[in-house]
Amino acid sequence: MDVFAETVSGFPSRPALDAGEVVLTYRELAHEVDELAARLRAMGVGPGDRVGVRVASGTATLYLAILGVMRAGAAYVPVDAEDPPARAEAVWEGAGVCAVIEDGLTIAERARSRGAQREPAAEDDAWVIFTSGSTGAPKGVAVSHRAAAAFVDAETRLWTVTDRDRVLAGLSVGFDASCEEMWLAWRNGAALVPAPRAIVRSGADIGPWLAERGVTVVSTVPTLAAMWDEAAIADVRLLILGGEAAPPELSWRLAARREVWNTYGPTEATVVSTAARVRPGEP
Repeated sequence: MDVFAETVSGFPSRPALDAGEVVLTYRELAHEVDELAARLRAMGVGPGDRVGVRVASGTATLYLAILGVMRAGAAYVPVDAEDPPARAEAVWEGAGVCAVIEDGLTIAERARSRGAQREPAAEDDAWVIFTSGSTGAPKGVAVSHRAAAAFVDAETRLWTVTDRDRVLAGLSVGFDASCEEMWLAWRNGAALVPAPRAIVRSGADIGPWLAERGVTVVSTVPTLAAMWDEAAIADVRLLILGGEAAPPELSWRLAARREVWNTYGPTEATVVSTAARVRPGEP
């Protein structure tokens, strides 16, 4: 959370989270995060604990929950709110969460917290993301604060994002690339702009939505990007593709008018392990 605190200090009045009806500056977001963290600490939650997060997509509450857990010193364990209850229960059990945050920032205790009465350390877990389970039982992958901070700083060296940018949050928080969206914004003083899952899943509808919301930075999968016409992404100046193979013809078309990168990384490698700039016509 040192990264977030530094950004709050540098950009207190800039929008940090724009969820449509709810817009919070960095100062306001930090205040809300501190209040939630205080509630968690009062329950005994701290470093070494894991807290489940299952909150509706596209809401400010979802990202408040994530930051609040981290601020309390615990690791957040996200599940997409639209996933079946059975999957959520399997994730909570597998991760050993002591509490779960749901819509309205309600906190349900599940087990006795193991949180240590100490300051968080770089080796503590920041988040635990569970794989889809498509080739077997879902597996939880824990990422430490040290690895998370290294990832965030590495991407800051790769890509220039400023406090004038608006970063799409369109990926499920149960998918590790959602961490890229959040921290591209929060490391650089930009605004995170969450999209409801219904709009994202519709495919074509999110194109006009991007234009309407003035989004300038997008991290997404090629399949989704292929559905957008140029008018929909006219304001997008940085497009990061990942999660699946990026067809050269699509990548070249998208890169004709903006900066496009092709990235790859298994969850165990902290979201992204390789990145290459796409230039039209080049292999």
